[in-house]
Amino acid sequence: MRKKHLIYRMIAAFLLVLFAVFALPACGDKEGAGDGTDATSGGPDTGETQADVTGENTDVYRNIDRTKKYDGSFRVLSYDAKTWNIYLTADTNRGTLLDDAAFRRNSEVEELLGVTVETVLFPSGDLIARIQSANASGAPEDSYDLVCFWATTNIASLLTTGAVEDWRSLGSVNLSEPWYNQSANEAFLFRGRQYIAVSDLTYPVQQHFRFLCNLEMLSELRLKSPYALVDSGDWTADELLALTKDVYTDLDGSGTKTDLDRYGLAITVNGTSRFINNWGQSPVKVSDDGFLINLSGDLLQGMVEKMNEIQTAPDTWTYPNVDYTVFNSGRALFEVYSSDPDNLRDISFNYAYLPYPKYSKDQENYITVTHGGIMAVPCCCADLDRSGAIIEALSAASYKYLTEAFVETYFTSRILRDADSVRMYRLMRDTAFFDVSRYVDPSGKLSGLSYYTSMLKNGRTDLERQYTSEGLAIVKNYQALWEGIKGD
Repeated sequence: MRKKHLIYRMIAAFLLVLFAVFALPACGDKEGAGDGTDATSGGPDTGETQADVTGENTDVYRNIDRTKKYDGSFRVLSYDAKTWNIYLTADTNRGTLLDDAAFRRNSEVEELLGVTVETVLFPSGDLIARIQSANASGAPEDSYDLVCFWATTNIASLLTTGAVEDWRSLGSVNLSEPWYNQSANEAFLFRGRQYIAVSDLTYPVQQHFRFLCNLEMLSELRLKSPYALVDSGDWTADELLALTKDVYTDLDGSGTKTDLDRYGLAITVNGTSRFINNWGQSPVKVSDDGFLINLSGDLLQGMVEKMNEIQTAPDTWTYPNVDYTVFNSGRALFEVYSSDPDNLRDISFNYAYLPYPKYSKDQENYITVTHGGIMAVPCCCADLDRSGAIIEALSAASYKYLTEAFVETYFTSRILRDADSVRMYRLMRDTAFFDVSRYVDPSGKLSGLSYYTSMLKNGRTDLERQYTSEGLAIVKNYQALWEGIKGD
């Protein structure tokens, strides 16, 4: 088995050396990024992590008592799905580079702490019921040490039923370490307790809505490089509208817009609504005194009007459902993509991978709302010190082995088509944050942003009317939830 994994590491090293040879010229030629150049991989794999090379954080297990050994299994409850693989355990039959990284991580932690990592999978919609059932049972065979949720899970009910533990009470866990997402630490802190955390253990499924650009169509139309626009800070909503203007072509001659025509932008209504998040206007934030609701006002009114302008532009095609066929067929200049990036491998043309445009140049930074990867420790967990030590070790080892394997080998060689897109992806990861309303939504109106999509579907921009109709009830829902959350 180890011989097999050595072979994969040798293959990975060879691919990464190829990238080192070919990628450097592409990085220096921003305007030429759309010329079809294909750089396929990352830097050389020396067996060291980025932390090892810089001399920082070399001892990733520094928070763990290495004299202790824990018997038995570390049981992780997660979802059963064909896509969005977390790589909690390695599938040695599949033998991919990410499986190899997961194998190295788990083997090291299992040897270090004397445990076996075990996953228990159920349909994604059943996980909350499984937690509640396990907590009620109290039987050892029904217990779990950790739960990794599906990206769209609404965990509001867990906050008021005492179903999950405070991460700040777990032994050995240091949430300030670089393998924990600091935005999640802030977003999911309620009344002094943090019931949800995100670490590099779930790195492969911490994804986001992103823009794709057909670089071959861009070159044909002689338009500006989107990479250069991002680098200069000029990638804005107005620039998007300017680039997509007059791209529409009635290819099928029907005299009306169909999915067989050519467009400047292909998007879903939900993808349009996500501009709100990426323009820095989260519907909900958490303070020491309660939820802060942000659903009305002049700034948001202007954003609603801009979203509607993008959605209803003559050069925009709005998908009735999520299918991506117009862009994948080469008939859209831009697209908002929100599905598993692994599905992008089959696109035949070169494309750019981009963050959402800014609302205006006054917006300081690009913002990337992250979806997926949230974790909880259920109250059925028998030993918080034991589970905390193992979670810390797995998270730290993921930082050591999995993150760069994901970006530099899997993601770069299979999804991203040039070195500039690799830079864009890293920018998005560096600016990623978690919006609490995506996961904690007692109203049912904000996790999928139906508060905004209901207006966009009908071409409405009357935000104050929407706030009176739905917003006031949302505020009451969140107030009631806050009162039901136990605190310190």
